[in-house]
Amino acid sequence: MHSTEVQAKPLFSWKALGWALLYFWFFSTLLQAIIYISGYSGTNGIRDSLLFSSLWLIPVFLFPKRIKIIAAVIGVVLWAASLAALCYYVIYGQEFSQSVLFVMFETNTNEASEYLSQYFSLKIVLIALAYTAVAVLLWTRLRPVYIPKPWRYVVSFALLYGLILHPIAMNTFIKNKPFEKTLDNLASRMEPAAPWQFLTGYYQYRQQLNSLTKLLNENNALPHWLISKMNRVTNRAL
Repeated sequence: MHSTEVQAKPLFSWKALGWALLYFWFFSTLLQAIIYISGYSGTNGIRDSLLFSSLWLIPVFLFPKRIKIIAAVIGVVLWAASLAALCYYVIYGQEFSQSVLFVMFETNTNEASEYLSQYFSLKIVLIALAYTAVAVLLWTRLRPVYIPKPWRYVVSFALLYGLILHPIAMNTFIKNKPFEKTLDNLASRMEPAAPWQFLTGYYQYRQQLNSLTKLLNENNALPHWLISKMNRVTNRAL
């Protein structure tokens, strides 16, 4: 008598999907919810943080058996970026902005260490510990999110297309907007979600730096007598 073992296919679990969403949403939406409750912002930040944090579900859908490893690697990056933004809000009472990155990139090591030590306190340490504990707790609740083939690829592409590819294609090819402006609009939408606020901030920092460099080069190309005359006119006006 021969016995055949039929291996049951893993079933899709809404509970597993819910924990995965909660895990990735936690790193961005918590701060946006605090800002909204404080009355400093509307619901746009919460909406965009929920949407663009969902992009991290794509590798989870594609490789469900490796969800713990994938979530741990991504989670470390999200934890560091979101914790920095949260601590900044606790200290200054306002959202992390690109201007902070401008100051950071133009600050030397000694000034940066003095700046950090000035605001380092027990309150920040306790917040960081509590924040980390919640993140680890959510990570332990993660379970594989099984979506049958080929639907896992369809769902993953739908997320990527709806959040990234569609806005780029619509603005660039349909509305005929410059590609650079399209990227700026997309970056502003992604900004509330970690770690995109740092990436978009660095992108805008490089843009402004290039603009300043271009202006300096144009000024250097002017005749010296014209620059001297402009300086005299400016001094008289002051």
